[in-house]
Amino acid sequence: MFLFTTGLYKKSDFDIYLTYYHIGMSNFFASSFIEFHSLGKSDTIIRCILLLFGKGCTIYFMVIVLQLVQSAAEPELKYQRIMHQVKEYIHEKKLPENLKKKLIAYYEYRFQGSYFKENAISRTLSNHLNQEIMIHGSRGLVDIATILHSLPRGIIGNLMGILKPVIYLNEDIIYKSKTDGDCMFFIVSGTVALITFNGKEICHEKDGSYFGEAALIYPDRRRLESAIALEFRILFRATNMVELKWEEKYEFITRNLAEWLGDEKLKSILKQRDLKLYWGTATTGKPHIGYFTPISKIADFLKSGAEVTVLFADLHAYLDNMKAPWELLELRTQYYEIIIKAMLRSIDVPLEKLKFVKGTDYQLSKEYTLDVYRLSSVVTEHDAKKAGAEVVKQVANPLLSGLLYPGLQALDEHYLEVDAQFGGLDQRKIFTFSEKYLPLLGYEKRIHLMNPMIPGLAGSKMSSSEEDSKIDLLDNAAVIKKKLKKAFCEPGNVNDNGVLSFAKHVIYPLLKEGETFNIQRTAEFGGDISFDTFEDLENAFAKEEIHPGDLKSAVEVYINRLLDPIRKEFEADPKLKSLLSKAYPPQKPKVVEELTPARLDIRVGKIVEVSKHPDADSLYIEKIDIGEASGPRTIISGLVNYVPIEEMQDRMVVILANLKPANLRGVQSHGMVLCASVDEPVRRVEPLRPPLDSKPGEKVIVDGYEDGSPDDVLNPKKKVWEKLQVDLVVNGSGEASWSGNVLLTASGGKLTADSLKNVAIK
Repeated sequence: MFLFTTGLYKKSDFDIYLTYYHIGMSNFFASSFIEFHSLGKSDTIIRCILLLFGKGCTIYFMVIVLQLVQSAAEPELKYQRIMHQVKEYIHEKKLPENLKKKLIAYYEYRFQGSYFKENAISRTLSNHLNQEIMIHGSRGLVDIATILHSLPRGIIGNLMGILKPVIYLNEDIIYKSKTDGDCMFFIVSGTVALITFNGKEICHEKDGSYFGEAALIYPDRRRLESAIALEFRILFRATNMVELKWEEKYEFITRNLAEWLGDEKLKSILKQRDLKLYWGTATTGKPHIGYFTPISKIADFLKSGAEVTVLFADLHAYLDNMKAPWELLELRTQYYEIIIKAMLRSIDVPLEKLKFVKGTDYQLSKEYTLDVYRLSSVVTEHDAKKAGAEVVKQVANPLLSGLLYPGLQALDEHYLEVDAQFGGLDQRKIFTFSEKYLPLLGYEKRIHLMNPMIPGLAGSKMSSSEEDSKIDLLDNAAVIKKKLKKAFCEPGNVNDNGVLSFAKHVIYPLLKEGETFNIQRTAEFGGDISFDTFEDLENAFAKEEIHPGDLKSAVEVYINRLLDPIRKEFEADPKLKSLLSKAYPPQKPKVVEELTPARLDIRVGKIVEVSKHPDADSLYIEKIDIGEASGPRTIISGLVNYVPIEEMQDRMVVILANLKPANLRGVQSHGMVLCASVDEPVRRVEPLRPPLDSKPGEKVIVDGYEDGSPDDVLNPKKKVWEKLQVDLVVNGSGEASWSGNVLLTASGGKLTADSLKNVAIK
């Protein structure tokens, strides 16, 4: 119809096509380039279809244009959002004005008003292209630093690889005189004043200048001058002009470690680039000198060129049986950050080389929380409990939070974007847990580096909760001397010796090249002596050529040298003292627990099942009914050589029920069968017999000590059982007694031995 009404049927095919093309284009732009009048239905339908098509195309075209505009503006918009978040963070944390300016200045310089994912982009490029981009990006420094003009392009590329941009504000201290020098600086913009140790100004350095280079020429020489920023300035910091070989980096990373997992992966990474790792510390008890062990190892990592993140694991501190109460969590985290940084400064570790992160800054995010749930859906209760066995506080009724702890530590490796995690040997089970479960979430298995555990002064693991086992970082010289005098340091003992271990893992790694470990003695006792290596010191002590008192005196000197800067920092700032008292308020004096047999949970039991231990010829595995609703307990006894298995079956025995559960050859034992025992002339053991009318679960008390209730679990560290057991015997009448008082069942019956008399009960 349209062809006839318009007369197009008389036209050529090309004219018809051109006319329809005009109509389509007019409808596309929602306008009318040409008017057509139609009287037919088909004409109207065609025009409507073309109109709808044109409108749709117009809307689609506008959406594409808007998306392109928005995409072009996205980096600037994201930058604005980031700056808003930074300012909110500053306001929430109530940061000082100086730090506020520095943070904002850093982000403005870093992104130049436009956000970009530099690391993600960089990883997709070849090493050669990255080097070219680095040189081009640092062309401003190359242009103004005349010392760089004559250097070959390859050397400039290597130099750019070790330069790190840093920003300082007016009157910021860049470095102090009499500190170790390990870097030099190039000035991009701003002015720096160099000042002598007595305050005399030497000169001003400006754009294009460099300073601090003597520290790289003479690495063991202390700086003679201080450097102070006089205005806002941008510097590049060079820390290692001579690139270490990967084998040298490997040596720095692994020396003095007790163990590491993922050796081949570690070597593979070092052949390509520097390692990225993190060390986490839960913000629980006050840090002590044992923390210098990981701190000194961090110095080794930095020497290798590694990127090190320090995690203040505040959420972990709460999950671990609330070692840090929620109301004190923030205060303790602040204290940890201040004291750890003070420790790092005391051994001349530059803080700008480290990244500090607080756990709750990312562990409460949507993504992290979802991964916690994902992980909980694949982890068994057995594996979670086993992983935290040496780290999470063990109690009779463990909380669910303790089972979450290992999973969170595993996820930290992914969210901190590291290649490796560093920790003590007591973390090994958590590390293997991480290696097993992270790949199940699609995440990479990490490398794990483990430091040895330093014995405490009392000979056990150094612990924040045991006052006599450790030296606090703020203890004065007199207290340190007193604690060291009481320290366990047996002549010739080089294995369980906290004083000697501190020398090995802290003092020796921190000695400068050519410096020796010195012991001062009077001429009467051999005069002063020095040791170049720890092996020499260890051998001399093993041969008892060094007296424990002389070793303690020498270590005391080095400990005070380490702690002096930390003590002075806290003494000079009342706010730090106030923070310490708030984070660790004085505890109420503990009531001294009376040592009485009422603390022992002794009950009558019946052996309902007995078998030999599959992995130990001398042990029985017994199922003993002691009247508990949960059913018989599993208890391991070393009675195979003393009581035939037929006599054990259905036998009534006496059980100590509140010992801490212990693993014996892979089977957990939940108590102990009390026996009369004698070693000479021939070893004999007889299980105690309760009265004939006794029933499983019947309580046993010591006559005269009926008052009081037994401990839920006897604390092995307090050695309650060991102290009470000394007076627990079978008397001359064959009756069990404690310190002359007989043991009685609730019904008044006495416990006896079959034949032994005047022997110990064990």
